[in-house]
Amino acid sequence: MQPIKRLLTIIGLGLTLAGCSDDAAQQQQAQAADITRTVQHAMGETQVPDAPKRIVVLSTEATETLLALGITPVGAVRSSTAVPSDTWFAHIRDAMADVTVVGEEKQVNLEVVAGLKPDLILGLKSRQEQIYPQLSAIAPTVFADQFNGALRENLVLMSDAVNRKSEGQQRKYSKTPVQTTWQPA
Repeated sequence: MQPIKRLLTIIGLGLTLAGCSDDAAQQQQAQAADITRTVQHAMGETQVPDAPKRIVVLSTEATETLLALGITPVGAVRSSTAVPSDTWFAHIRDAMADVTVVGEEKQVNLEVVAGLKPDLILGLKSRQEQIYPQLSAIAPTVFADQFNGALRENLVLMSDAVNRKSEGQQRKYSKTPVQTTWQPA
């Protein structure tokens, strides 16, 4: 009888320790999610998560920037000049297959954005300034002023917002008649 009690005690102790390590791992993840950084942007400064996981993007250029950095957003506005029957530009369609459409640059669906539970929203002051307060109430929000003529600066801003600034600074701009892309330098 004694060996069975010892075995059961050892098994119980092992299960208790395993439960503690799961709790510690969950606590570490929660603490990592609480770490923030300050990002300066077109609307001022915002505390953003150090490692955002659920990003919603409200401009086609920012979508392409994230994809160039190896990040797929959970939600994005449809590609602005894509053929009306398409949601995304052909060159990003495969990468965006599981991404939720949150409207268009000038008509963002705030309910859909909120439903995605983002931890970061990236957008444009020139297109979404009026809804910045609502977006900021949903999640930390970083806006570029506009993309016309400021592609390099906005790439650095967006890559900084997702904590990949050095990667963004190493990208070079490439434009073909069909698409704009960021290539490794």
